[in-house]
Amino acid sequence: MKHNVLFFVTFLLIIGCAGTMEKELERATSPDKSIDAVLVAEMHGGAAGSVTFSVYIVAKGKNKKYKSEEQVFEATGLKGHKLSWLDKDILEIKYSTARILHFRNYIVPTGRDKSNSIEIRETPLTPPPSFEH
Repeated sequence: MKHNVLFFVTFLLIIGCAGTMEKELERATSPDKSIDAVLVAEMHGGAAGSVTFSVYIVAKGKNKKYKSEEQVFEATGLKGHKLSWLDKDILEIKYSTARILHFRNYIVPTGRDKSNSIEIRETPLTPPPSFEH
């Protein structure tokens, strides 16, 4: 986590107020070694900009140029993340906190037929404040 904060600070100092940059934060390969779940941080607009976090389901080893149809999760303020395959067809996205902007609970990866979909589960590690008693 500390290295992620250092990366963001360094990035903001280097590029100032320009452009978008992506950094892969985590990659988890499915048990059958055919699919990767990839967590990417996308920094927008430099020092005054924002950071969004996206999870993509892609063919094993694919780097960069992720497609919107491969995205299953998008959030801001993501902390305490962990991608875990519970089975070859079930991915769990764990996090401590996040403001979820987009979530799909299944995807049919390129090259698979519709009967071979992957289930996506998102799991907060702590209950949201609205559920605390």
